[in-house]
Parts: sequence; structure tokens; C-alpha cells
Amino acid sequence: MKFLSLLLTLLTAAVCAVAYTNPVVDASTPDPWMQLWNGNYYLTFTTGGDVTIYRCSSLTNCHSPASKSVFTPASNTLYALWAPELHDVNGNWYIFFAAQDHNDNSDNQNHHMYVLKGPASTAAPDSDNYSFVAKVSGISAWAIDGTVFTLNNQLYMVYSGWPAGDTSSLNQHLFITQLSNDASGAPTVGGSAVEIAAPQYDWETFTDSGGTKHAINEGPAFLSRNGFNGILFSGCASWSSCYSIGVLEFTGSDPMSASSWTKWSDRWWQSNPNGPYGTGHCSMTTSADGTQDWMVFHATSTSYTGNESGTPGWNGRLARTQIISFDSNGKPVGGWPIADGSTQGDPA
Repeated sequence: MKFLSLLLTLLTAAVCAVAYTNPVVDASTPDPWMQLWNGNYYLTFTTGGDVTIYRCSSLTNCHSPASKSVFTPASNTLYALWAPELHDVNGNWYIFFAAQDHNDNSDNQNHHMYVLKGPASTAAPDSDNYSFVAKVSGISAWAIDGTVFTLNNQLYMVYSGWPAGDTSSLNQHLFITQLSNDASGAPTVGGSAVEIAAPQYDWETFTDSGGTKHAINEGPAFLSRNGFNGILFSGCASWSSCYSIGVLEFTGSDPMSASSWTKWSDRWWQSNPNGPYGTGHCSMTTSADGTQDWMVFHATSTSYTGNESGTPGWNGRLARTQIISFDSNGKPVGGWPIADGSTQGDPA
């Protein structure tokens, strides 16, 4: 009997050691960005007032993270800090984020991309505070959600911005620009931006109760594996359960040419009919051994039409994670998230 009890205990421990449930955090973590470094996972997300890094014990467990605020803007400088992303560029940690330079959240007319410089990437991303570098030069128009990646040995930024001459706040397209280095080695825009995607399918749009149509492409994240290169992006409205993820596949030879990017017609990732809902604004990372691709995304446990007073769909967005597989042609397989509380296997 003692042997049987011991065996059951060991089996239970083994099961617990290789399984997890979503969400992987307890606190609000919209626009999650996860970075693997030296066996730990580092999570950044929108707080609005500063840039905070969570150090998580694993990709699937950030319930009791070591939390550090690495940047708070000086008084009367930057407001509404959105979607910070942590990147290793030229041997240093940098954080790219969007912010506006006046304290009027009712006027979303001047969000732009900014960059912070942190410690050398031989050290942990949260080992020191980050210093303000500059507004990302060369992007004069409204811009948010900038992500950085290398393709064909060149560094690029893709961001969500308003089309030329449009200040309606209703339309967001995706743009790409090359990055180079300034005298200090910090990344800076090296040329003009090119539009590579605009909303063109119904699933990318949201029509509110007043009949106003919002056409949105935002939250880009780069995915590269086994010959596939592409951008996962979010469409529809982030405050509604229609929020979904699409794919913009790199099918050409020149990333700076719009014709090199092919948008898949159907949404690739969407709300589970039984929850969670509003799945979007993802980032990509890998298992600790590098063999598996995992997506980190936010979602809510409650469904929202997007027409509720006070946009409650922005509340309760928690980070979740799920493994991504590829089909026989090397394309990422989409679908919807497994229900919260359902057991999933841990990363390799």
C-alpha cells in the first residue's frame, strides 16, 4: 500500500511537471512580448505609465514573476506608453515602444515610436535600468506597435501607422522600414517607410453601433522557421472579441517591396467560441531548447461586442501561450486557443 501511494504521488508530480493551464499570468498584461534569455523568459507589456519587465520562471508560468520597472518617463514628457518590445540589437538590449508627448488621452493624434537602451545583451535584460535614446527618426507620421527583426541579413522595423493624409483614427496599415545604426550603435531608421499591408477583408474591420467602420492592421510580430518567413498581425478592434490574428507571408525577394508580401485571406487565429476571446497582439518565442515555436498573446475571459460603454474589452487582457505547429508545406497552423483551465503540455 505504501508503495502504491508513493507511486501515485510520483505519477501526480510527473503529470504536474509537464502540464500547464492558461492564462500564464495573474495580472493584466495586454500586448505581451516574451523574450528568452539564458533559460529565463522576460515579459514586457503595456502598463501605460512605464516600462516593466517580468522575469518568469518558465514560458508557461509567470504567476509570481520578479518584476522590475526599467523606465519611467520624466514628468511632462511622455504619456500613454504602449506595447514595449524587448530586442537584442548589436549586442545591447533595446526596448521599442509607442508613446505620445502630451497628456491628453482623448486625442490620439501623436503616438510615435521611441527607443530605450539597456544593458549589454551578455547580461540579463532586467539587470539594469534603461535610458531614453530618442524618438525613432524617419517616421514622422502616427506610429505604434513597432517590431524589429532581421531578414536577409538586414534589420527592419514593421509598425502600424495611419495611411498618408488620414488622421481619422479609423484606419491602420502596416509599414516597413530599414534600420541602421547611429554613431552610438543605437538602431535608427535608414530610409523611407513602405506600406506593405492594408485591411482588405471583412475580418480585419469593425463597425461600431453608430455605423462607423474601423479598418485595422496592428501588432505585427515576425515568425521565421524552416524556410517560412512572415508577419503575424492583429485585425479588427482590440476592444472587441472580433480581435484576431492574420498572416502576412514573405513570398518575394525584397522586404521593402509591397509585392513581396502576401496576405492570407482568412483570419489565422481567433477567439475560441467558448472563450477565451479577443485573441491578438502576439509575440513569438521558442521552447528553452529551441525546438518548438510558441506564441504568446493576450485574450479576455469575457466576450465583448465592442460597443459597451467604457470599452471594457480592454480590461482583463491576460497573457496566454500556446505551441504553434507547421503543416507539410512548412506553413504555421492556426485555429483558436485552448480553453482557459484546460491542461496543455509544457514546452520541450
